[in-house]
Amino acid sequence: MQRKRPDGVVIHWIVYVPKTNELPFLIHWNELDQILPNIIKQAKLGIEGIGNITIAVKDIEKTINLYTLILDMKPKKTNITDIPNTKAVKFQLSKNQTITLISPKNSKTPLYNFIKENHSSPYSITLISTKYKKRIKLPEDKLNNTNLYIE
Repeated sequence: MQRKRPDGVVIHWIVYVPKTNELPFLIHWNELDQILPNIIKQAKLGIEGIGNITIAVKDIEKTINLYTLILDMKPKKTNITDIPNTKAVKFQLSKNQTITLISPKNSKTPLYNFIKENHSSPYSITLISTKYKKRIKLPEDKLNNTNLYIE
């Protein structure tokens, strides 16, 4: 797909739409700076790409089975220490890229309310930076209720 922006630049992207509502759709942009919020572009943070996408899901076992089938790999259990009472698994796509599935164990976690409001959807995105050696959260910079981090 493509469109011409008001400034005359033609942008290109591919949309991957799954046949089930249990999986989010994905957009692959040809140029990374087309999707980065202005705060990132203006700060020149050395962004190289997306490192991790954490997807909040209601039924983690069902979603694990779907991702295992689609990705043709098995996930590894992982702990998300900053979100209590959750179960999480991680699919290692490459050395620096992962997809993490996370699900609340009960209704006492903020993740439960997130899923209640947003259904299964991306919960956080971590961008890879050449300038930062530790993980930072961008202040009040969210993409459709998704937390944005730089690492």
